Amino acid sequence: MAEVCTSRLRLRLPREEDAEPLSRLMTPAISARLASWPPYLNPHTAQLRVEEAIASHTHGLCLPFVITRLEDGEVLGWISACRAEADPRRAILTYWVGEHLHGQGIMREAAPAALEAVFRDLDVVEVRAAVQADNDASHAVLRALGMGPLGVGRIWCAPRAR
Repeated sequence: MAEVCTSRLRLRLPREEDAEPLSRLMTPAISARLASWPPYLNPHTAQLRVEEAIASHTHGLCLPFVITRLEDGEVLGWISACRAEADPRRAILTYWVGEHLHGQGIMREAAPAALEAVFRDLDVVEVRAAVQADNDASHAVLRALGMGPLGVGRIWCAPRAR
């Protein structure tokens, strides 16, 4: 079972009981920045999302982590990388933390640990991420990982069907 710890955080595989706290953290402001999460995440939809992530991990398609606080286990957010359909040696990184947790360096701490696990456990040679142009904090996280821009593009947003 995949688990990674940093000085403040534990990144672990999702569990069924994570659905409720994840649904509380997914505000419209968070969802607006994400292509792969629905704008309103009720507990039932969150449960389906967790089950899907567990199944994808079981089949070697994805490495999903729930980000928790090391000291008390509180769920803070999500980071995952899933193999790209067009190239299984490439993974797509997605991540978010609860709105009230922004500015605390949580993703700057979680992302390097998660990325190391992705390269090791998914055995990919490349990881990409899509970020909205005005999301300076996310750009900073990716730069800290050593990632650079590939250019402007468009991605399909399945939860919004656009």
